[in-house]
Amino acid sequence: MTTLAPIQGRLSNPNPCIQGLGRKPNKILLLGEAPGETEQRLGIPFCGSSGKELDRMLAEAGIPTGEVYKTNVFWTRPLNNDLKSIFIPSLEWKATYGSTTSPGTSGISYRIENKVHLLPPAFQTELTRLYEEIEQCNPNLIVALGNTALWSLTGRQNISSVRGTVLPSSTLSKQRKLLPTYHPAAVQRQWDLRAITIADLVKAKRQAEFPEIRRPQRFVLCSPTLSDLETWFSSLMEQRPSALAVDVETRNGQITEIGFASSPSSALVVPFIKNYQTHYWPTAEEETKALAIVEAILQSDIPKVFQNGLYDLQYIWRTWRFTPRACVHDTMIKHHSLFPEVQKGLGFLGSLYTDEPAWKFMRREKQTEGKRDDE
Repeated sequence: MTTLAPIQGRLSNPNPCIQGLGRKPNKILLLGEAPGETEQRLGIPFCGSSGKELDRMLAEAGIPTGEVYKTNVFWTRPLNNDLKSIFIPSLEWKATYGSTTSPGTSGISYRIENKVHLLPPAFQTELTRLYEEIEQCNPNLIVALGNTALWSLTGRQNISSVRGTVLPSSTLSKQRKLLPTYHPAAVQRQWDLRAITIADLVKAKRQAEFPEIRRPQRFVLCSPTLSDLETWFSSLMEQRPSALAVDVETRNGQITEIGFASSPSSALVVPFIKNYQTHYWPTAEEETKALAIVEAILQSDIPKVFQNGLYDLQYIWRTWRFTPRACVHDTMIKHHSLFPEVQKGLGFLGSLYTDEPAWKFMRREKQTEGKRDDE
């Protein structure tokens, strides 16, 4: 039988010291890390200083604290509130259990200070308890507070990269919808995370109204012919949308493609470099005609919206030697004017204002030069 003996000295209390708090079932389940000193003393989660901060942020997001279910990945308090006291370095694990690969004793990997650690079998039962608890709560949405909560549901630990985006769980028998954000303890250590966390909780309130992941439906024409370009341009000039979104992709000092969106659901991509090494258009004549249509679009009087437009505009001038007209808005600058204390890159704005996944992690690395995401 598996016991806690190999890690007994690593724990403040070798037995579970808290339980979940709130009614079951519930629309929202808030998942934290592990109990601290106050939680251990009172026997409930999120009742210490970080829990009080969480309640304040929930109130600002319009979520009554009595209408959520709160629990932690672990119900046992780590020594000095340090997860390193629960997880075992891989070399120490091998010395204790004699293997790092055999079924039942291989542990579950977790990176601490960029080194692989493993979860002892005794604590793997805590994950079993958590998964059963989630089934009992049956939430529409799990808010994963911090890396440990994200790891327990997806195996990932990149909270800063995926926070604010709706993800599917991958460790539960029934797939659940989750939205990762920062742990309130991290907010207390780094106060500029607070506004971001509240924005994520506002999104969580909206997402908790339904259990499924809903992605926007979009039609994007990515490999157009000249006839497609001509038809799209004629339709654009006939419909005269109130705004046209423009985005340029670059590589090795060249414009590889340019995209136009005439509505939230319809967009056109005009490629010029295929596979980042050959011309998309088969002849110079066709490429010249395609560029002429692009120039007509950019020099039309339809209002144009960019994200970090100075980057795009200088590339258009340097590469094609013409200046787009009616450039009226830059979403990066507008957002930064409203919220100068937070990031302003496209990925961050997407996490706040859309229901898209973290799309920059869906493409191959180093495809484009791209615009710095913190710009």
